[in-house]
Amino acid sequence: MKAAFLDPSGVPFVRDVDDPEPASDLVTVRVRRAALHLGNLLGAGERPLGSEAVGIVEHAPADSPLAPGDRVGTFPAWGVVRERIALTPERVFAVSDEVPDDVAAQLYVNALTAQMVLRAFERTTARTGDDGPLIVSGAASALGRILLADAQDRGYDVVAVVRRVASAERVAAGFGVPAVATSDAGWRAELARILDGRAAAAVADAHGGPDGHALWAFLARGGSVLQWGDLSGEPVGMRASELLPTELRLEGVSVSRWLEAVAAGDRAADVARVEVLARTRPELFRVAQRFTLDTLGPALERLRRTDGSGTVLVDLMPDQ
Repeated sequence: MKAAFLDPSGVPFVRDVDDPEPASDLVTVRVRRAALHLGNLLGAGERPLGSEAVGIVEHAPADSPLAPGDRVGTFPAWGVVRERIALTPERVFAVSDEVPDDVAAQLYVNALTAQMVLRAFERTTARTGDDGPLIVSGAASALGRILLADAQDRGYDVVAVVRRVASAERVAAGFGVPAVATSDAGWRAELARILDGRAAAAVADAHGGPDGHALWAFLARGGSVLQWGDLSGEPVGMRASELLPTELRLEGVSVSRWLEAVAAGDRAADVARVEVLARTRPELFRVAQRFTLDTLGPALERLRRTDGSGTVLVDLMPDQ
C-alpha cells in the first residue's frame, strides 16, 4: 500500500509499505480522507504524515463495538496519510452518517484542542471564583472559530482578538461577539473599552509574541494564559516580576497529549461534544482545498500559506 512521509528537510514523498496485519487488539481502517495541520510539519528526520482521518473499518477486535464496514474517525493516528492504518480502539470513533467525510476527516485536532482549552478555562474560574470573560486570540482561525462557538454554547462571555481588521469584522458579524484587530494601532484601547473595567478570567492565546504578551495586562489576579498556538513565532518577552504581584498562571494546551492527559470519561464527553458540533455547526469545519497522494507537494504549499479559511485534506479514495 502507499503511505506519505516527510523527508528530513520537510519535503513530502510517497512510499510503498506493507499492509497492516489484522491483530486481535487493533482496528484496521481503510482511510478515505485525511486532514493536514501545521503541527504535522514539526519534527526532525524522516517522519510519517498526518494525525487524523475518516475511513472504513476492515477489521476490529472481537470485543469492540465496531465492526467491518463501520465509518469511523481516527485520532491520534500519527502517519494516517496512507491507504490503511491499524490503531488501538481508543483512537477510533464511530462517526454519524449525518457528518460528511469532509467534516469527519478534520473533526478532532482542532475541536478537541478547543475542549482542552475550555476545560482549562473552567479550572481557572473554579480556582479563582472569577466570572470574567474569556479572551480568545487567533479567533478567525479554524480552531479559533470552534473555540468561540463552543464557548458561546456554554454561555461564556467571550471577546475575540484577531490580526486583521477584515477578520475582526467577519468574526463580530458571524458570532455576535466583540472583536479587535491587533493590526489597528489603537487595539489595546479598544479592548479596554470593550471590557469596560472588567478583568478577563483567562486568555486563550494563539498569537504569542508581543501582542500575545500585551493581553496579559487585561487579566484578573490569578488569571490564566492558556497558550494553544504560536502564530507570531516570536518570544513573549516576559519578566518573572510580571507574574509575582498578579499571580498569573501560564499553561500550554496541546492536543498531542489528549489521549494521555485527559481521563477516559472526559475523552468520551469530548468526542460526543465534537460530534454535536459537527452535526449542528458544520460551517465551522471548512475545507481549504482537497489533494491526493499524487499532489502532496502542492498540498503542503497550501498548508504553509494557510489563512484560516479551512483545512487542507488529502483524498485517499478519490474515485469513491
